[in-house]
Amino acid sequence: MTTTRQHVAALALCALALASVAAVATAPAAAQSDDGVSNTTDTTNATGDLTLDASFAAATWPSSDVTVPETHNPLTLTANRANYTVTVHSEELDSSTLADLFADELATDDPAVADFGETEGGVFRMRVLDRNATILANFTTAVTQEYTFEFEAGNATTTATTEIVRCTCRGAGFLDERGDGATFTTGQSGVVTLPIGLKHVETARVRLDGDDVDVTATVVDGNDDDRVTLTMNTHLLGRNAPFDDHALPYWTERGLWVADTADTLESVEVREGQGGDNPLPVGEYDLTITADGDTLATSTLTVTDPAVADFGARVGPADTLANPTAASLRRAAADGTLAADESVSNGSALVYEIESASVFGPLWTAASGYGGPDRYARAFLDTVTDRNESAVPGDVVTFDIGGPSADRVDLLNTSRNDGLVVVPDRENATLYVGVRTDRLAVANGTALGSGETFTANVGVYDRTASEAVAFAEASDDAAQTPEQPSPEPPATPEQGTSPSPDTGDTPSPETAAPPADDPAEDSPDATTTADGPGFGVAGVVAAVLAVSAFAVGRRRD
Repeated sequence: MTTTRQHVAALALCALALASVAAVATAPAAAQSDDGVSNTTDTTNATGDLTLDASFAAATWPSSDVTVPETHNPLTLTANRANYTVTVHSEELDSSTLADLFADELATDDPAVADFGETEGGVFRMRVLDRNATILANFTTAVTQEYTFEFEAGNATTTATTEIVRCTCRGAGFLDERGDGATFTTGQSGVVTLPIGLKHVETARVRLDGDDVDVTATVVDGNDDDRVTLTMNTHLLGRNAPFDDHALPYWTERGLWVADTADTLESVEVREGQGGDNPLPVGEYDLTITADGDTLATSTLTVTDPAVADFGARVGPADTLANPTAASLRRAAADGTLAADESVSNGSALVYEIESASVFGPLWTAASGYGGPDRYARAFLDTVTDRNESAVPGDVVTFDIGGPSADRVDLLNTSRNDGLVVVPDRENATLYVGVRTDRLAVANGTALGSGETFTANVGVYDRTASEAVAFAEASDDAAQTPEQPSPEPPATPEQGTSPSPDTGDTPSPETAAPPADDPAEDSPDATTTADGPGFGVAGVVAAVLAVSAFAVGRRRD
């Protein structure tokens, strides 16, 4: 082939490739009417196999249901497939009013509909993108009456009805991730959080009622966000000792608080308590929300027998205990950074997992007297040792690490060596107790490199569990031993003054804030994936460039 013919052939191939690019880039879009609404019939809608169901979030709007937003009564359309066109009719509303009714949906970050609006002939139509689509419906300007909506998609039809009323509808509810209607369970001496939704209610009374127990907390929604989160420490509610019958209001008040600082716990009323030095007894309790004498919501709290559901030990790098959170320790256990092991070497982290809801009541009681990053370690020492006994009523939790003969890990001095880390994960009923093996203080012997087995024992009431770990010599390839702490560690600060058992007055509650749950739940690492282009536009463009280069090269030969 001559050079000229080669050049011509190459140009012909380029033209063919460019035509392919144009065909890909300018493929005809769905036909649209002048008003911007697609008038192309979806072939799936022409068949009779589409199923469709419709319902509004509230049968009456505005609603006392705290899960229904004040500005919208969301419509849910459920079908057996996505991406279908539906027409909407209502005897009470014309198509332009329907368009205004649903228009707010298009302003959301992730609208459930497209090709939306009034079409020729006064028909309102929209393309629904999801099988389960929740579409905002704004009835703010609708007059008081009942409205019926008819939905038609292919051969499928359905209706939904809601009544618009003009009133101030008060409501309340105990909430969980599914909305209203939550119930609650915790182990004896556990801590339980009650998320409360309020609608047109600023001040509400939350009552806990059961055998020999009747406690009411008055809460105020201080920032008008229609939410108050009330926390109950069942280790303290209704407790009367050890202050000689003068402590019933004191302990109960310490056992109740609200999470949001903008909200307030206005008052606590104790009509009846179980008395003595006892936590809230095992059993089922009625929860009630009232406002101005009207009952707005009910639920139940179940207190179960205390238990140690699980107890184990994990071993990993020392830096696992550098500013850990519950989330970071869960991840380390899941990915094997903290691995179950029966042997630990010097310079490693040894982390015990105590799974029991019942440890959190005593721990939260002690932690309310402390602040700072080590507050849980100090509170844990108060809970499991004999120091500051009056700060934590009841002898519930025990924990020790003992070795051969009289050898044992001295938890207090290990803490002073910055070797003790305690991290609560109340949401998962797990308490992490970690020790840095290079900073252990051992009484009556030495654990490091001894090869001896030390056994950790945990007790919750009369339930016990143990876990044995050998303190082996460090291997040659072990991680570098972290820098030793200062030879003069700071003394552990003393807790605030406890109420005097001799006074006849009711002691005042502690001023320190109750501890929060794990304050830093880290977000998972984000990952990005890219779909390969296949042999689409990018492939054709690459082919054009290759053929052009080939043609030029041949011409120069």
